[in-house]
Amino acid sequence: GDTTNSKVGFTWKPFSDLMVRGTYSEAFRAPSVLELFRGQSDSFNTLTDPCNGGAAANPDKAGCAGIPASYEQANPQIRTTIGGNPDLLPEEAESQTLGFVYNPSAIDNLSMTLDVYDIEIDNTVTTVGAQTILDACAENNTLCNLIDRGSSGAVSDLRNFNINANSRTAKGFDW
Repeated sequence: GDTTNSKVGFTWKPFSDLMVRGTYSEAFRAPSVLELFRGQSDSFNTLTDPCNGGAAANPDKAGCAGIPASYEQANPQIRTTIGGNPDLLPEEAESQTLGFVYNPSAIDNLSMTLDVYDIEIDNTVTTVGAQTILDACAENNTLCNLIDRGSSGAVSDLRNFNINANSRTAKGFDW
């Protein structure tokens, strides 16, 4: 495929000691070969299943519905599949910066800068974390599609491979 990403920027010197600068840009990053095609393997992380005891012991946890009351987590090590994911989408980003550079001519070798930035990345390629997946499923019934359970309620596989997360943002300033 292909993509078109725009960028516009400016610099302006209202007087010789001061420069004002800014940019708006779009970015695109395709997943790496490893993120896409690294072989999947098993890991056995030590985890706590928040649905231990089934739906009866956890009536306030939506993701535990349907798990038998007889379910007790027998082993703290839960099989977790890690590795690449060929279904990843590219990351896309927008960033804005605004700043100034002040070089007072009256003071040799002095330069001061202030830059404010705002960056948002959509479809961030990341892993969520095995315990986070278990907790999110139990608490608010999200990410449950990454968990397989047997008829007893025990987790038979938890998939913690690369996924596209919603978005990440960074805002701040450099002085």
